[in-house]
Amino acid sequence: GDIAVEPAALVLVVPWLLHRAQDLWPDAHLFRPERFLGPERPQAYSYIPFAIGPRICAGLAFGMTEAVLCLATIAQRHRIRIREDYRVEPVCRLTLRPREGMPVTLSAWS
Repeated sequence: GDIAVEPAALVLVVPWLLHRAQDLWPDAHLFRPERFLGPERPQAYSYIPFAIGPRICAGLAFGMTEAVLCLATIAQRHRIRIREDYRVEPVCRLTLRPREGMPVTLSAWS
């Protein structure tokens, strides 16, 4: 764009900030998974949970597959409910996680 960068400068792209940029994401701080469906999908490089380019995370495919399989396995057998009064506070470390964990109750489907 129109940002001047000095030669040999270190430039960082911080996913935590990128994924909350108001100019890229309407209601950037809300959990809205439907934003990834249909014609309103995010523009290229606006969502990079595993980084991008030559230094992309080697565990990308494994991580995505593992997450889908784990959730599918649990959801087939259990109803998952988060505690009603719980407010999730995200913490940015090496990966994004809830500050105090995620207190849920699992109950078998009847």
